[in-house]
Amino acid sequence: MKNFFLTLCSLLIVFVLFEAGLRLTNYKALLSVNTLPKDYMKKDKEIGFDIAENFGVKKAFLTGDMYSYDVWSNELGCFDKPYEKKKSEDYVLLLGDSFTQYATEFDYKWGTQIEKILGKRVLKCGVRGFGTKQELIKGRRVVKKIGKSPSLIVVGWYWNDIEDDYLFPRRTTYDGLTVDKVDFQDIEKGTLKYRTEEEIQTIGKFWQKYCDTHDNFNYKRLRSFKCFLKRNVVTWNIFKEVIRNNETVRKTFFSKLMGSPRKPGSSIENLPRHPWFQEAISKNLDNIAELRNFSETQGANFLVVIIPKKEHVYSFMLPSEEQEYQDSVRKRMITFFNNQGINYLDLKEGFQKEADLSPRPWLDSKKDLYWKYDGHWNINGNMLAGKLVSKHIKENKLTSKAPKRVSSLD
Repeated sequence: MKNFFLTLCSLLIVFVLFEAGLRLTNYKALLSVNTLPKDYMKKDKEIGFDIAENFGVKKAFLTGDMYSYDVWSNELGCFDKPYEKKKSEDYVLLLGDSFTQYATEFDYKWGTQIEKILGKRVLKCGVRGFGTKQELIKGRRVVKKIGKSPSLIVVGWYWNDIEDDYLFPRRTTYDGLTVDKVDFQDIEKGTLKYRTEEEIQTIGKFWQKYCDTHDNFNYKRLRSFKCFLKRNVVTWNIFKEVIRNNETVRKTFFSKLMGSPRKPGSSIENLPRHPWFQEAISKNLDNIAELRNFSETQGANFLVVIIPKKEHVYSFMLPSEEQEYQDSVRKRMITFFNNQGINYLDLKEGFQKEADLSPRPWLDSKKDLYWKYDGHWNINGNMLAGKLVSKHIKENKLTSKAPKRVSSLD
């Protein structure tokens, strides 16, 4: 019995030392439940939420890809260095969602690359979770605060902007974290449900206790224990990531504890099938047109950058039928841009020229253009986007001031 306890104590000491060592590596990112720091987002009555102004430097995480990076905000509520007002300084305003603000450290983001290549100040004001309507309002606010019009407004458009505009204002904050405020009541019909403040608080509390936003699941004690392990034990998280993707083992022994396996793809793949989605596209296109109109009133040129999904670039990750649905949306948008005279750049072709398109189960975060698990650009993708967008801006001379159109927005 004595030898048993000695062996047990030795194993425990080894485990503690091993766990402590892992916390000094990138594996520490696995402990994060929240991808952005608490209170990085603030509540906003008009648009649901926004980046808090003058937020100090803290870590953000891509948990599954074991990647962490610093985030902060300036006095404009943008993930950017402080803006120093100079009446003579010309600038470009970059708006967008998570592809513009999230998932890669600041020095490698595509907005930072554009700034370096053009040699012109780029205000990088994307916000994770924003749709086009929120970006329009954000852009108006930033220009008003600065008191000077940009020479160019660039909008990074991504596919879930259609859904975000349809659900506007989709999210709010609870205790410093973003929570869904509007969701689908019936996704087939496109009907919506609007959560009360009490329901939002309930969702926030469930997230804090169970690392889950739903209150209708079973095994609450098990999930509470799982959440504790998630937040506190690196070794557990490594074990979980390895096991959860072995479907045979997961189904046999760990289905309740491990959760669903990671799969390539997106939650919005099937949206174009629903009748209401055509109305949603129309709303989104109207908001893009409003952004163009705002640019014109400011005497600024306007550029929409169409950001391809991971599955659009690496088409082997998506069934051909789904590709057809997504292509139909893309064609409708491009037709609209051409009819409206809106300058746009579709990055799909440029990305596919640089991508390794050979079929394989997973991408390589270091070699490919997107993260292995997360759907956003990695460092390579951001660098390429910055290069392609800068080239388009230069070739079309978009940083030259456009004629100012008089409007009630002035």
